Amino acid sequence: MSTVIYPRGFLGFDIGIQKDNSKVTTFLQTVRGIEFNRPINKLDSIHASNPAVDALWKDYVSGAAFTTSFAFRERILVAALGAFGTQNFYDWCILQSSSPFLSSAHRKFFNDTLTFIETGKRSVNVSSWLNILSATPDHQNNSPIPLRTREYFGVDLNVYNQRSLDLSDNLVVWTSQQGGFEDLLGTLVVLFGAIN
Repeated sequence: MSTVIYPRGFLGFDIGIQKDNSKVTTFLQTVRGIEFNRPINKLDSIHASNPAVDALWKDYVSGAAFTTSFAFRERILVAALGAFGTQNFYDWCILQSSSPFLSSAHRKFFNDTLTFIETGKRSVNVSSWLNILSATPDHQNNSPIPLRTREYFGVDLNVYNQRSLDLSDNLVVWTSQQGGFEDLLGTLVVLFGAIN
């Protein structure tokens, strides 16, 4: 399994995860390797965007009436399940802190997203984040802003005591918020989508 950097600097996995027969790596091994400062496969490459996310966004911005349908919302959920590349949302969140392209704006967006999942409120609209992060070509790690991952999941002394780690459970909470499907789609575009 290869860890890759998507166009806006967030980490994820290659579409259709390629298997290297000489060394099979699980997601957990990748995360643990990062914790021990081991190199990440393909870390220096920029991955093309996720085509499923790009297609959804194109349909959504076209204003087509079907974008409020159950079928369109189902497409959003299916794309999200594939785009994150794992069922363990906590591990995916932890992985983000190792991106060499995580600027203060990226960190604020990440934290704002966790806040939206919890409360249904953002400090900045997801569409505005899309513009902010698209207009930030200098992805330098220039900020000590901590990611809220441990706080969000209620992790204290390596004990999980509050929130489910499962991506599906977090998607249910996310899309239960008012405007949750639209926020999830916008977030998928920021995390995995193309920069136009």
